[in-house]
Amino acid sequence: MTTVGGRGDRGVSPVVGVVVLVAIAVILAATISVFALQFGDRGQEPAPSVAMTAQYDEQTTPNGQYFRLTVRSGDRIETRQLSLQLRGAVDSTGTSVAVDESADPLGTQAGTVLDAGDTVSIGAKQVTPTPSSGAYLDLSDAEIRLVWDPQEPDREESAIVWRWEPTR
Repeated sequence: MTTVGGRGDRGVSPVVGVVVLVAIAVILAATISVFALQFGDRGQEPAPSVAMTAQYDEQTTPNGQYFRLTVRSGDRIETRQLSLQLRGAVDSTGTSVAVDESADPLGTQAGTVLDAGDTVSIGAKQVTPTPSSGAYLDLSDAEIRLVWDPQEPDREESAIVWRWEPTR
């Protein structure tokens, strides 16, 4: 006599059920990850680029050293999105100085848009604290950065679009 549904048939149904559940979970995970990665990376536009030349004047009197930055080519950039950073600059007494943002050297010298042909100077009148009487601005060890900040709510990154470092 043969038995129907003997011991050999018992484990097939649960194994098939587990395989189907695992397949559904893998497909769901793949679908969710595709949507999450697609919406997370919105293909943000890259930072603008500019080609600039720097003229460094090493004079120590009457106003001290200065840089004259001239845009040769590149993207038009709103000056409200740019800032000048000055690191390693001192006056002749050794006091550290920084770009005076309240003086708005980019906006006052280039206008609302920085474009090819524009020139911006960084000297004693554009830094704070202003070198005292008899002292001068020393930029020999200074690093100058032109930093772009998109100032958009959905973008948090900024980028250095131009940098000048002293030769050592």
